[in-house]
Amino acid sequence: MLTKEFWIDSISWLVRSLFWVGLIPQLFINYKHRTTRGMSGYMLFGYFTGYLASTFYVFCLKLPIQYKVMIPISLLTVSIIVFQRLYYDKCFKMLIFYLLGIVGAIAILPLAFK
Repeated sequence: MLTKEFWIDSISWLVRSLFWVGLIPQLFINYKHRTTRGMSGYMLFGYFTGYLASTFYVFCLKLPIQYKVMIPISLLTVSIIVFQRLYYDKCFKMLIFYLLGIVGAIAILPLAFK
């Protein structure tokens, strides 16, 4: 029988999967054109730091498996897009901002464990 928990789990998987699937076309467009021109650097930085923080959040709060699977996959996909940005467009000065985002996220990790 289809229970309430089944529907909640199914919808959670669907929503998290759609967030990930939405990133895939951009990945292929960047690869096809060998550029990330037209993408906002601020948007990409927001995606990257947001998924990085969400990854810590998901594992520290012991959220359901849907989140523990799909958030890291989304982080990996956004990381590939960031790599494309740095590689294709030679935006190496942006690397400092991404590294600062990573260091900032790791710095607040002890607070997350509390």
